[in-house]
Amino acid sequence: MAERKQINNSPQGRVHPSGLGPYFERNNMNTHEFEEIVMKNRLYLTEKVLGVKADEYARGDRLSNFKKAGELIGCTPEKALFGFVAKHIVALSDFVNDLESGLNQTPERWTEKTGDIINYMILMEALVMERKQNEGE
Repeated sequence: MAERKQINNSPQGRVHPSGLGPYFERNNMNTHEFEEIVMKNRLYLTEKVLGVKADEYARGDRLSNFKKAGELIGCTPEKALFGFVAKHIVALSDFVNDLESGLNQTPERWTEKTGDIINYMILMEALVMERKQNEGE
């Protein structure tokens, strides 16, 4: 994967916490900002994290941790993965609820938490695809 260069066309030079793009300069996000700042950064971070985690966790089978966790607790790999992601969803729910009381997590924490959930959902999709493929054999 090629390293991305930092995008920083912000007049004030303020950079998004991912380090890959500028903060928004007004209250409304246009399509270009969404594509450049949100989508490109998220896709880059997703690919980067999933690649690092594959090296860290996978033992020849990219989905082995969820299969082993499912065996350990007596459930399907999908249910095991859902348990993993549930803690991130609860934390994100806390972040959202905290906004009403004026407490706002740092942009880095929002980026990390939403990224964790996105990554788990990609892995869930892979588990389901693998299951469907194996059922067809």
